[in-house]
Order: sequence, then C-alpha cells, then structure tokens
Amino acid sequence: MLMELNKRQTLLEVYLLFCNNVIYLFEEVVKMLEKNVTTSVDLYSIMDFFLRRLIERRDDGFYGYLKRQKLQRLSPSDADVARQEFTAFLNTAISYIQKWFEFSEENWHFLLQSLSLTSGNISFDDMEKITKRLHLVGRLNLSMSFMRNVFLQTA
Repeated sequence: MLMELNKRQTLLEVYLLFCNNVIYLFEEVVKMLEKNVTTSVDLYSIMDFFLRRLIERRDDGFYGYLKRQKLQRLSPSDADVARQEFTAFLNTAISYIQKWFEFSEENWHFLLQSLSLTSGNISFDDMEKITKRLHLVGRLNLSMSFMRNVFLQTA
C-alpha cells in the first residue's frame, strides 16, 4: 500500500514537473511579446525562437532535469507512457503554433526582421524586399533609385 502511494506520488510529481518546465517556455515567450519595447519587427524572431525550443525539447526528450531524475524512479512502462504523453503534448503545441503563425519567408514579419535595431545594419536588398512585399513603391511613390543612392552614400 505504501509503495503504491509512493509510486503514484512520484508519477504525479513527474507530470507536475513537466508542466512546470513547459509552462516556463510559454511564459517566457508571452513576456517577450508583452514587453513595451517589442515591436512587429521582433515578432517573427520571437515566434521562431519559441518554435525551435519546443521542437528541440521534443526531439531531445528533455523536459527538465528534476523530471528526468524522477522519471528514472518509475517503472519502465509508466516512464514510457509519460514520455509518450509529453511528446504528444509538445507535438500538439508545435502543430498549433505552426497552424496559426506562418513560418516562411513569405510572411511579411520575416522580412521586417531586418529592420530590428538588434539585427545590425539594414541593407538595400532588405529594404527592396520589404518595399516589394508590402507594395510600398506605388503606394508611397518611392523611387528605388533614390533609395539605393541614399544607401550607397551612408555605407
């Protein structure tokens, strides 16, 4: 009876540790997105970082150090079930994020990354791609030749 109680307690602790570890990833990205200094040019890199971290955790099977230690105390069948459920959760989270956020070079947020102050210098090629993707040349009556000359003078 006592061993069964300890087994259940350890199993519960493993699941709670997994939740704590994964919730931290979500909390971290929410805090990044809610910062006053976060702008639309940062959005793609934040979401890409988040997706890569979830995929990395899933592929490595790493859900937290303490959880790994506790998982070793479980029976092999309980540990396998837990791992399968953790992987299924991460697969669902990854699918959901990929469904609602476009991770491709066609996403205009992808193009705007180059405008971030943390990305370094902005190149003419970056500006040309952005103006074409957002159809700004006709809307704003921009002269790409003039813009190129400005970039050459400041380089």
